[in-house]
This record gives sequence, C-alpha cells and structure tokens, in this order.
Amino acid sequence: MSSVSGMESSSDAIYGLSKAAILGLTKSGAKNFSPHIRVNAVAPTILVLP
Repeated sequence: MSSVSGMESSSDAIYGLSKAAILGLTKSGAKNFSPHIRVNAVAPTILVLP
C-alpha cells in the first residue's frame, strides 16, 4: 500500500521516501512483467472539498 505522500511532498522524510519507493517498484514491475502480469499499488488520500 502506497500513499499520496509518495507523489507529493511529506512532512516526514522517511515516510515519503518509503512510499515513493513502493511507487517506483510498482512502476518497474509493471514495465517488466507486462502484458502477462498486472501490477498495482493503492494510494489512498483524504478528499478535501472547498
């Protein structure tokens, strides 16, 4: 499970780094194993409406 903190900035450097690493691993796996195996990551967030 990843997080939006991996794509955006995070106040906790270690947390953001680990989530960015998960996204990078997911992208790498998707490129290496396509089209036979599908690779996904979940990045939940909170929706804030104005």
